[in-house]
Amino acid sequence: MRGGCAENQADRDFCVRGKPCIDKIREAIEGHFFYSAIENSDCYGYITEKTYDRIEFNSIPIVMRRDIYEKNPSMPPSSQIFVDDFESSEEMAVFLRSLQSNKTAYMSYFKYRERYGVDEKFNVYWDALCAQLNDPNSTLRNSKKTIPGDVSETYMKCLTPHSFEKGNYTPENFANAPHHFVVAVANAKPEDLIKYKASYPYREILSYRLKPGRDFFEVFINETAHLMPISAYKKEGDVFYPVDATFHNRLWRNSKKLECLMGHPDMKGVEPKLLPKDLEWLAAFRDLCFEKAVIPFLAKRTLLGWRRQCALLPAAGGFDLNVFDEEFPDALIADEAKLATRRLRVEHTFGKRRSGTYEVHLTSMEPAARPFEILLNPMYNGNDGYNFETMITGEGDDAVLWDLEYPWFVKNFCTAALHGHIFHVPCDPYQLILANYGPNWDDIDDYKLKNARKLGPLNDRKWQRPNV
Repeated sequence: MRGGCAENQADRDFCVRGKPCIDKIREAIEGHFFYSAIENSDCYGYITEKTYDRIEFNSIPIVMRRDIYEKNPSMPPSSQIFVDDFESSEEMAVFLRSLQSNKTAYMSYFKYRERYGVDEKFNVYWDALCAQLNDPNSTLRNSKKTIPGDVSETYMKCLTPHSFEKGNYTPENFANAPHHFVVAVANAKPEDLIKYKASYPYREILSYRLKPGRDFFEVFINETAHLMPISAYKKEGDVFYPVDATFHNRLWRNSKKLECLMGHPDMKGVEPKLLPKDLEWLAAFRDLCFEKAVIPFLAKRTLLGWRRQCALLPAAGGFDLNVFDEEFPDALIADEAKLATRRLRVEHTFGKRRSGTYEVHLTSMEPAARPFEILLNPMYNGNDGYNFETMITGEGDDAVLWDLEYPWFVKNFCTAALHGHIFHVPCDPYQLILANYGPNWDDIDDYKLKNARKLGPLNDRKWQRPNV
């Protein structure tokens, strides 16, 4: 401990007010794997200087609430540890110890430096504000807008951490701290909610819509629909509660519902290769991914079918899924026994896992099942501001490797309902659909991928895609 709270005089005099101290602070912090950057006030418009003023330090900051930083996207992604991702201090301590002993995982918190750099310091903007306020000709000084007498009031007089202690939650807080909630379902009546509240006095009870034939809940927060997978919950009587609090938190942050368009007529005379009930296989694999805290998302033909006509494309004989490379479920793909619990198996793997040329085909173990494949591809981050994946066509000596590039899009997912099943999709699906199928995507029957670039034959030699 350094500063005014330290026990000995030397540590109390570590920094003297009014004298430069940043080098001392940096040396002290970089001597540790982590440092506390806990805020003294929880505000959506406030991020503590303990975080932004030390972003160049070689240590990982620990902050209080994930949602505050995600609603103020001024800090690099995946660069901090959030206290509210954990159920207890013991759970967080176990995580920190494991991270400290895993160099690859630890260094992933600094991966943003390959793409981002610090351009301006915060104080530059205070200087600019002061200059404007002291300039008699400035539009800011002569505006009608109210300027607080004490600027610190804008971030000191809002929600303090104790406002979020157990028992103080309201339904409006649900999106901010979902892992503190037990959820009542089946359109619970007000009197039911009171009864459940008596059993769970420290948790907010909300009523979800749970309709037969659906594998998800639907809840409305401020008139916005959110979907959550039933598989992410345990059931206790009529009450559901999260299986994994941390992953549930992530699922909720990516739960906003997107609507499909129903704008493309059915293709009459085309015998569908897949039926809506076949989606049960894709949903089964989705749940296995959820068990590994992995979020797969719809891609290519499956994404187009959902967005354009709220259905599977009649000509599609398989399902297309992507998972970002850094969380690709390698352990699941290698676990035959686990896949078999959902009657799934790996049919083929193509390419090399870490070379940017990988593809997995899964299918059913049931002999009587309609033939289908789940085509699973890692989505990679390129070095030049774009995403890409590779695709393999053909088999054996005839296998050909293709490259598909996409404009860079934020790893921010929403949810989609497809024939009673919940799946994740990019919150801006048009970027992928336009790249895949061109500007006439809403009225085509030819599903040739416009952004597919042939790289060459896929053979036993080690393929290494550039920029991986």
